[in-house]
Amino acid sequence: DFTDFRRGGIGGSDAPAIMGVSPWRDNYDVWEEKALGVSKSFDSPAMQYGRNMEEQARKDFEEYMGVVVAPHRLISPINTWLRGNFDGLDFDKKVLVEIKNIYRNKADHDFAKQNKKPPEKYYPQCQHYIKVMNDCGHDIQGMYYMSNYQGDKVIIEVPRDDAYIVAMFSAEKELWDMVLSKTPPVRKETKYTPLEGAQEAEEAWAEAKAMLEKWDAEERRQRAALLSAAHMENA
Repeated sequence: DFTDFRRGGIGGSDAPAIMGVSPWRDNYDVWEEKALGVSKSFDSPAMQYGRNMEEQARKDFEEYMGVVVAPHRLISPINTWLRGNFDGLDFDKKVLVEIKNIYRNKADHDFAKQNKKPPEKYYPQCQHYIKVMNDCGHDIQGMYYMSNYQGDKVIIEVPRDDAYIVAMFSAEKELWDMVLSKTPPVRKETKYTPLEGAQEAEEAWAEAKAMLEKWDAEERRQRAALLSAAHMENA
């Protein structure tokens, strides 16, 4: 079960929050989810879009790289709380890719395209996955980051950053020890300031959009019925 897998250790999506570069969560949020089972995550339209586009993006990556990859999960045998849920890993466990299907934030895509590296908020995730692979005995020197925005694809090689991995692993282990001891961490300062009520606003937008689509379909059905009735009357 993915929920148990996620709560049972530190994953790639937790790394940016622990390192203080996530615009959505911080280290306390990660602790709260792992230690208390309190999750602030929700299924946003952006997340739905990412899932819907992932299979095609994976095929595009395979065509570009000339290798077959598949979703895969690994748990470090050395640090069993360290884990990775990969978007794509080849059979020989030498080619690893993280796929980002950009929903609205084109700035992230443009950054990757212009700078040939992932946006800062995704960098820890890549290094975390490399660490997990290395722990499992797969001596990869890096991985790939793929950004897809409306069919425009950018594929970047992300080299292993040993110094960053050491610092990140230390921060991750410190937080996991706090999870085990049920000791809440002090919130890390972050350059990002989440918008007040952003989650509630996005949820309300998604609900309103669904209602609009429903009533739009109903309007089309009633209009068709009206035109059909008018045609029969004039026949």
